[in-house]
Amino acid sequence: MNNGIYSTVTNYDGFIVRRDAVVFISKPDVLEHDDYRRSTLYTCANGTWGHQAIPFMVQSSMVVAYDDSKTPFKIFSIGEMSGIMEIYWPMGLKIEREYLPGATSERGLLHLKQIREVDGKILVVGISSQIFMRDDSGWHVFNQGIEPPQLKVENSKKGLTTQELGDWEGHLLDLHSIDGCSIGRLYAVGSKGTIIYRGDGTWRRLPKLTNAYLRRVRVISPDVVFIVGDEGVLLKGNSESGFSFVDTGIKDDILGVEWFNGKLYLGAGTTGVYVYDGTSVSKVPGLALSECHTLHSGAGQLLAVGNKDSYLTDDAIQWKLLRNPNNE
Repeated sequence: MNNGIYSTVTNYDGFIVRRDAVVFISKPDVLEHDDYRRSTLYTCANGTWGHQAIPFMVQSSMVVAYDDSKTPFKIFSIGEMSGIMEIYWPMGLKIEREYLPGATSERGLLHLKQIREVDGKILVVGISSQIFMRDDSGWHVFNQGIEPPQLKVENSKKGLTTQELGDWEGHLLDLHSIDGCSIGRLYAVGSKGTIIYRGDGTWRRLPKLTNAYLRRVRVISPDVVFIVGDEGVLLKGNSESGFSFVDTGIKDDILGVEWFNGKLYLGAGTTGVYVYDGTSVSKVPGLALSECHTLHSGAGQLLAVGNKDSYLTDDAIQWKLLRNPNNE
């Protein structure tokens, strides 16, 4: 399927909507790396592909299921540089767009990193201590406890001394991922080994174990939380008992993490997919994917997303190739 505009595309995100139906967020390779003006939502349902243009670059996307036969799900996508959230209804019957706090049609929000649903609330994190929550009443700034110091005038920081500027910037957290088993117990992770936790109405920093960039947090239960990051980092624990390292033996950056059939799956940037069975980490056999940045489970299936190719499985043994026809 060549849509007449683009030849090849690169996958930036992907997830399972229902059994054998997958959505990919992709960027046309013809665009420059810093061109954030558009991206494409591709659907693959039982081998049939479709696409929908998005007028901004999507950084992260997700599906939320509803108990409604007319609207069984909605797809939520957040712009990397725009501060826009797009809500896509099944079959494109309706498309809505909302601005996060501080964003307008004239001013975007820089470097948002992940969108996640917890307890019916939508959460977004990004650099500079950005955390937002959307509930029934709308969007709210949600970074209480780690918010940056308030400045009377935005440009007043130009008058700060080098020491003062360093102190001010030291309060800003570059956050990459957020997850929780309830809205009352949330974790977020990011650069320089940052782990923060919200359990009493405000965020607080947890003890630092590494300087590695932490890419994803996945909460399995109140007691079992996994965090992955650069240089093969895998942490297991929780806010009460603390976190400890799991020896992965992976000499690569772990970018994706997902729980599937009682095991933890890890997506590495240049070496593919691994599995942790609670005892050891090993390479997933029979999967011809040399790099993986996103993992997602749903409807009894596991999806592994690479830059060009992706694979879907029922059992993590037999894998089905999902290749965008633009990349043929």
